[in-house]
Amino acid sequence: MEQPRYYRRRGGFVWPLILISAGVIFLLNNMGLLSWGVWDALWRMWPVLLIAIGLDILFGRRSAIGSLIALVLILAVIGGAVWFAVIQVPLLTGQTLTTDQVVQELAGATSADVRINFGAGTLRVGALKDSGNLIEGAVTTSPGETVTRDWRMDGGLARFELRQRGVPNIAFGRHVGEARWNLNLSSSVPMALRVSTGVGEASLDLSSLQVTDLDVSSGVGQTQVQLPGRGQLRAKVSGGIGQVVVTIPAGMAARIHGSAGLGGLTASSRFTSQGGGQYVSSNYATAQDRVDLNVSGGIGQVVIR
Repeated sequence: MEQPRYYRRRGGFVWPLILISAGVIFLLNNMGLLSWGVWDALWRMWPVLLIAIGLDILFGRRSAIGSLIALVLILAVIGGAVWFAVIQVPLLTGQTLTTDQVVQELAGATSADVRINFGAGTLRVGALKDSGNLIEGAVTTSPGETVTRDWRMDGGLARFELRQRGVPNIAFGRHVGEARWNLNLSSSVPMALRVSTGVGEASLDLSSLQVTDLDVSSGVGQTQVQLPGRGQLRAKVSGGIGQVVVTIPAGMAARIHGSAGLGGLTASSRFTSQGGGQYVSSNYATAQDRVDLNVSGGIGQVVIR
């Protein structure tokens, strides 16, 4: 009697190649050999990655030609993204970016709730000095992008939101990784701060601000946050894919819950490990200046300094 034949379905190459490529790019990012702007370029080419994954599912596991086509598409996308990040030239010349000034007065507010929703590129946030404004700065947009602002007073509370809408077109003169938003916030009033970014680099220097409630969320790229040096703060910092670095000033005590999905978590020796990603300063319970921090990363490295 003839024995039944069993056929082993060949695994696809797409997902292993994506993971390996992502790991190599992260390594080059961390070594300073490749700009984090490469993730910006990859994000703009994601439809091609979906096509490659679909081809691999449909043909790649049954056909060597299908696998080859999927691999070529992925390598082309990754290679193109790296080329853009390194060379940093637009596909077309003669087009200019648009820069708008952002200024909003405090208008007598005694506290503030500020929300910054940023799509792709590079974000810088710092502190204002000797200013009666809540926020000052410049935002750069390319064709396909708009920036909306919302401002209102709720008693003595100033509510301000800055939001990026649309998808910038890399073919109209935009340099990958170029600084896009540079914003400074008032250091004279306590505030709740919410920052959300999609793809790129975010650097937040809050050391001179009176932030009491902080929520920072980023999708892909590098996120660096310098926490305030004084006061009592509840903070949440999370990243999807990339590196998350949180710096806690020497004078601030801290209770930390940290986690990294596919990556590593490193915490300064100033904080005592309690296991399970929990860290605490020896004087946290009695400190006048302290932070309760929840920091996490999906794929990448989490660093607490």
